[in-house]
Amino acid sequence: MGAGVTFGDIAAGIDYARATQKANEYNDLDGKLKSSEIMPSVKYQMSDNFYVKALYSRLTEKCEGDKEKTNLSRVEVRYSF
Repeated sequence: MGAGVTFGDIAAGIDYARATQKANEYNDLDGKLKSSEIMPSVKYQMSDNFYVKALYSRLTEKCEGDKEKTNLSRVEVRYSF
């Protein structure tokens, strides 16, 4: 699920995802793996063919009492002809 808003040349958005995976013959899980991810982003459209976008992701995974958090970030600059 997600939401976004645009203010002139600037667009901001946020996405959220959640999943549960049970142990089966195709993975190495001992029980259930629960994960959730929050992904905010900001985009500045400088012209019709050029923009700069910043993205961030915070992933949280829980499995049998163990909890792991991962943070990722990315800057995307795109010019198209």
